Amino acid sequence: GKSDQTVLSPNTLEYGEWASDVITSLGFEQIICMGGSFGGGVLAKLMCVSPEKISKAILVVPSGLCNASTIKIILSMGIPMVAYILTKKEKWLEKAIVPMAIHKEYIDKDTLDMVRTTFKYAKVKAGMPSNIKISDIKNYKAPTLLFAGEKDILFPGEKVIERAKKIIPNLEAHLLKNCGHMYFFSEESSQYVSSKIIDFLSD
Repeated sequence: GKSDQTVLSPNTLEYGEWASDVITSLGFEQIICMGGSFGGGVLAKLMCVSPEKISKAILVVPSGLCNASTIKIILSMGIPMVAYILTKKEKWLEKAIVPMAIHKEYIDKDTLDMVRTTFKYAKVKAGMPSNIKISDIKNYKAPTLLFAGEKDILFPGEKVIERAKKIIPNLEAHLLKNCGHMYFFSEESSQYVSSKIIDFLSD
C-alpha cells in the first residue's frame, strides 16, 4: 500500500489520525464509515480526530468503547493459544476459538483453517485500540449504528452499549442476543445485522 510502514499505537489517537489522512488522500471530504472489531476501534478513534469527515458510522462488535479486561482474555483465549503454538494439537486451537464463537458446532473446517493459517503466517497485533475518552469524542454528532454481542468475550455487549449511549449522542444500538464476537456464525444474527444496516443507510 501507500501508507508508511509504521506501527501505530493502539493506546493513542494515531489510528484515527491515519484514517483521517487516508480519507483526505482519497479525495473525500466526508464519507460513510463502517468498522468491525479492531476496525471498529479505528473508526472510534476517527470519530475523535475528525468527526466532520463522517456522515454516518456503523460499528459492529467494536473495540474502543468498552474493552474486556486483558486478564480475562488471557485466561480464556491466551492460554489455549499458547498451548496450540507449543503443541500444535487441534484441541487447543478449538479451545482458543470457542470463547469467540460461543458454540463449538459453529467452528467449521474453514474457520479452523483460517485461524491455523493466521497463527502460522501472520504477526497478529496483541493490543486492541484502547477505549476512547469522552473528552476526545465530544464534537462527534453523526448518526451512528452500533451492534454488540451479548456474550462477546472481547467487547461485552451490554457494557459496550451502556457506554456508547453516554458518549455518542445520535446513536441506534442493538444487542445481539446469545451472540459472541463471531456473531456471523448465526445466520439469524447475520441477516438481522444486514437488514438494520440497509435501513440505516436508506434513511
